[in-house]
Amino acid sequence: MKKTGSLCHALLSIGLISASAWASTEFSQSIDRTEVGLEDVFRLTLTAVDAPGSAEIELPSSNDFETLSKSSSTQMSYQFGSGGSGMQRTQKIVLVMRATRLGHLTLPPALLRTDAKVFKTDPISLWVKKGLIGDVPSADSPDDAVVDAEPGIPRSDSDLFLRTQIDKPEAYVGEQITLSFNVYSRVDLSSVDALNLPKLEGFWNEDFENPTQLMGETRRVSGVPYRVYLLKRKALFPVKPGSHLIEAAEADLSTGFLFAGQRLHRKGNSVTVKVKPLPAGAPAGFTPSSVGQWQLSVEGPSSNSVELGQPVTLRVSLEGTGNIKNISVPTLPSLASVRAYEPTVTDKVQTSRGKMGGSRALEYLVVPQQTGQLTIPPLTFPYFNPETVRYELARSNPLILSVHPSATSKNAPSAGTSLLADSAKNVLSGGKTAPLRIPALLERAPPAIWKTPYFLPALVLPAVFSLLIWLLSLGRKVRRSNPIAQRRAQANIALDRLKKAGRFPAAD
Repeated sequence: MKKTGSLCHALLSIGLISASAWASTEFSQSIDRTEVGLEDVFRLTLTAVDAPGSAEIELPSSNDFETLSKSSSTQMSYQFGSGGSGMQRTQKIVLVMRATRLGHLTLPPALLRTDAKVFKTDPISLWVKKGLIGDVPSADSPDDAVVDAEPGIPRSDSDLFLRTQIDKPEAYVGEQITLSFNVYSRVDLSSVDALNLPKLEGFWNEDFENPTQLMGETRRVSGVPYRVYLLKRKALFPVKPGSHLIEAAEADLSTGFLFAGQRLHRKGNSVTVKVKPLPAGAPAGFTPSSVGQWQLSVEGPSSNSVELGQPVTLRVSLEGTGNIKNISVPTLPSLASVRAYEPTVTDKVQTSRGKMGGSRALEYLVVPQQTGQLTIPPLTFPYFNPETVRYELARSNPLILSVHPSATSKNAPSAGTSLLADSAKNVLSGGKTAPLRIPALLERAPPAIWKTPYFLPALVLPAVFSLLIWLLSLGRKVRRSNPIAQRRAQANIALDRLKKAGRFPAAD
């Protein structure tokens, strides 16, 4: 009995130590910085250690601050110490907040209410200055989340707003600036009904991306999670130096679904682009549209040996990144021993790492008029490279072709003779040289499905039918719940039965 009593005493002591560890409740609040701008956000963290399960936390409330988002987490850990051991429960609440006025402001204390006691944190003081001082990324943001580098959640309409963004605030004349129009939403966005874009004066612009359906991705703006939808993306190429203002875009947006949604109008922000002039010392032949990174090449037939009088194709190609649709490709020089025809232009637009580019090619149909060696000299293309901030020169390799008499010709001219003097010896039919062209049959592209006359009826009719069915069902329920209508229906049924019974003769 003595040993049993000692064991019980030991277990009771361990239980009291563990209970005292659970009873040591702590409650505090802290902010990530004490000096912010009026447009900045900051993070307030409330920490409760070993709070009872029935405890309630009362957040600090003040008209001097607004709360943009709230997140919470709980962590369990096993604690060892001289005073005993036990499980420790730590609960954290993180508030993303913003000040509403300037000056020396004070965050009021937060409260933790338990059945036995009320815990109160210390108030926190912070200075609020004009403008934007800087933003600190959220420490509890997931690693795969995209953190928006541009703070600026509007004070009104913070759940749904339109933003105009550029990838760089300044650029050289002719250098690409990527302009994006995005919708940031914390509500269900169902459609974009209208998008009014600003005039882009002072820029050559090309559509970069034009999504046909809403595809959102998760981003954090100043620690606040949003779904971001790209509406349109353009490539801008400034045509003159100076400061250029891009006005705000406007959009009509629908939220929710069917009859539960609403239509909202949002106006975005304006942005300013500083365009720097190109440096002095441009080489001869340079044009302001020749900005980017370019490579020049001249390609001939697969074999360097060609027959006299037989047409061949020469291709002059300029490839790289920049304003591909406004670039000027160098032309072939005039050669006395070659008859050349007007080239055809072929564009291939591509994007790489957010840069517009591709290739532009001039395809020449040429007919050698003299045997011997035909040399196409190197072509040059001067351009300005904004990455190296200097003028550079793209150069093609020389192209050498060997022109020999036709093996099938009965009267093959000797080496060094020319076809220019005698048009009767033209190897092409009819004595006339004509470029090889295939007639093209151009057809108008079919209209988009949403522009067809049956698209809107097909979209609306199912909803109308569903509404009619619901109204009929509702009418039946109303009639069944009306006692007068029920008695009238029963009387009609009894009357019908009496009429049917009167048609049969009475039984003997």
